[in-house]
Amino acid sequence: MGTTIKIVETLDELAQYFASILELCVRETPRDQKFSWVLSGGTTPKKIFREIVLCCRDSIDWNKVKVFWGDERCVGPESEDSNFRMASENLLEHVPIPSANIFRIHGEQDPAAEAVKYSELFARHVNQYNGIPRADLLMLGLGEDGHTASIFPANIDLFHSDKFFEVTEHPETKQKRITACGKIINNAKTVVILASGEAKASKVARIINQLSGWDHLPAALVRPENGELVWLLDQKSAFKLKCILKMKNQLTESPAWKLLEKHFQEIKNISLRSMFSEDSNRAERFSLEELGIYFDFSKHRITAKTLNLLLQLAGERGLSEKIEAMFSGKKINITENRAVLHTALRAPKGAIIMVDGHNVVPDVHEVLEKMAEFATAIRYGEWKGHNGKIIRNIVNIGIGGSDLGPVMAYEALKFYAQRDITFRFVSNIDGNDFAEAVRDLLPEETLFIVSSKTFTTLETMTNARTARKWLLDKLVNEQAVARHFVAVSTNEKEVSAFGIDTRNMFGFWDWVGGRYSLDSAIGLSTMIAIGPDNFYLMLDGFHQMDEHFRTVPFDKNIPVIMGLLGVWYVDFFGAMTQAVLPYDNYLSRFPAYLQQLTMESNGKHVTLDGTKTNYQTGAVYWGEPGTNGQHSFYQLIHQGTSIIPCDFLGFRTSLNPLPLHQDYLMANMIAQGEALAFGKSADEVKKEGVPDHLVPHKVFEGNRPSSTFFMDKLTPGILGKLVAMYEHAVYTQGVIWGINPFDQMGVELGKILAMKIIPELQNRRKQPDHDSSTNNLIRYYRG
Repeated sequence: MGTTIKIVETLDELAQYFASILELCVRETPRDQKFSWVLSGGTTPKKIFREIVLCCRDSIDWNKVKVFWGDERCVGPESEDSNFRMASENLLEHVPIPSANIFRIHGEQDPAAEAVKYSELFARHVNQYNGIPRADLLMLGLGEDGHTASIFPANIDLFHSDKFFEVTEHPETKQKRITACGKIINNAKTVVILASGEAKASKVARIINQLSGWDHLPAALVRPENGELVWLLDQKSAFKLKCILKMKNQLTESPAWKLLEKHFQEIKNISLRSMFSEDSNRAERFSLEELGIYFDFSKHRITAKTLNLLLQLAGERGLSEKIEAMFSGKKINITENRAVLHTALRAPKGAIIMVDGHNVVPDVHEVLEKMAEFATAIRYGEWKGHNGKIIRNIVNIGIGGSDLGPVMAYEALKFYAQRDITFRFVSNIDGNDFAEAVRDLLPEETLFIVSSKTFTTLETMTNARTARKWLLDKLVNEQAVARHFVAVSTNEKEVSAFGIDTRNMFGFWDWVGGRYSLDSAIGLSTMIAIGPDNFYLMLDGFHQMDEHFRTVPFDKNIPVIMGLLGVWYVDFFGAMTQAVLPYDNYLSRFPAYLQQLTMESNGKHVTLDGTKTNYQTGAVYWGEPGTNGQHSFYQLIHQGTSIIPCDFLGFRTSLNPLPLHQDYLMANMIAQGEALAFGKSADEVKKEGVPDHLVPHKVFEGNRPSSTFFMDKLTPGILGKLVAMYEHAVYTQGVIWGINPFDQMGVELGKILAMKIIPELQNRRKQPDHDSSTNNLIRYYRG
């Protein structure tokens, strides 16, 4: 039996997806056979019947469709409670199904007799499988009382009846219904269970709790023995019905995962030496060149079979659909009910990306144009400080994505920066950070960019208030704040109260996560440094990689392959760290930037439905530029006891060409990948004349995996591509692991506790109220 969980956002999408199943099932039915569709009626199907018709009315040969009822209330045909009436008004009246192909249940007079009669009718008109009548498609609605196919919790034994259809009675209302029994349901070729709406799902969840577990609900017994089961839920019901996802959609139970487990046992002891010696074309087969990036992943402990199984896993986890959901503005950040649209920040002007019925692209470009106008005014000395002095210093105040993105991009693109303006970045609430940033600056020549979406972030606003005081200690006049501070925020009230002119407030949106915000207004300092034209080139690089990720087949898709390789090492080799090693000093802050991007995104221990994972997620990312790292931590990578996959980033052309430097630098990078992969055996060491007692110390086991990314030179466009490449690799892993890469609940608890501890540190008379260790630490600090 195959089981699919499909979660959609709206009823329209629910209908569209069901229509696609219906079309496929009809199309796969042989021409000489009728197609049997068993409906469960009810209010859930009623809501989507009309939408189903709109989706597939003209694409199905309705003459071959026979419609049966798997569920009907024993009421008159005109009653509003009649499932047949609800379906007829919304479906049957709008499709050209011959009346002779529609079979309804008449149960209002003698339900027991009608159940027997209908069983015989059903058996005569549908195909047989294993000697039992077989429905081609059975559609069931999950009722708010926990039933499906009208089998109520109190009558769960009915599911095991030897009959095809039976009379059941609601334990409270005593209403009678004629329903399909388990014999029909689990012999069906395809079964689709529909669930929609938070209210109904909440009631079902409560019944599950009352019954002491999911297994006591009839829906849990729906398991087609030789068919397919599809759970089709909207976001709100899926969030409530965690048990369904837990029972049916465990990553480790997927076919590809089980095949990968078996394959890992076959491959885990094979060396890269033997892989290369047995395949002279390995480097060509495991490398890609796209968008000016040469990606060599041949030095990974994989075979063609490994890659095929990883790609199969991506298919089973619905990666294609989930990529499209992100790009189209679906609210895939389900814990915060938000769209995830950092890709909209670099979409071209004419693009249309809808969020809640509104095209956000014009809003993005309006902010970009405002940023460009402001950046130009600063760069050309048109914006002056309170005393008429030209601004020569920019200090960006933010934390997390509001700091790591701008400082990384500034350092990476410093070659392109306007050098008569000084740029500093303050993030840490440690006063030393601020003090050192402004130590040699003149307040009358300094502009602060305060980056905080809410304008309430503790670290950012503490530093901002300190900066305000520092400025006013020299300039005195409160009006000076408006000429020396601008805000990247959405909180107009707080920005104004600070003294910043709200005309100099640059907004962004709740569908932009902090660690994905570099190319929003958060990048204002970057735009001032490198100029609007270069900033737009960077955005274009982002967009090119976005389109590559969205459109290129997965076997040629750089971020997808990167993400899948990460899953391979984390979950099968147990490699819990990943080194990023840029061989370009301008990228010195790139590993730190990736730490937040990857670890804040995928550092999760529960899946989207809130259940604890039974597999590892989220590797630790770290690194330093080469060749410095070679004289530091490479010892552990080469001869330590842990497998640490490495990403080497290199460029053919230096931005500052000095004789020999680039050749030496790239020679070192290439050599490190070779050394990690192939090592040096004891025999090779001995041949060099090394004394026997030193041989073990000089052996390099090799078989250490790495990727190499080669580019021509570091440009704004290439930086955009690199950042987007890692963003999408992170999302690929999040999809595979079934987690939410777009919230960061893990950063909250410490901040909440800190707010409680602050007054305890400041008031010696206040008794701390924590554990004994925390209390003692507070007392020690107070002295």
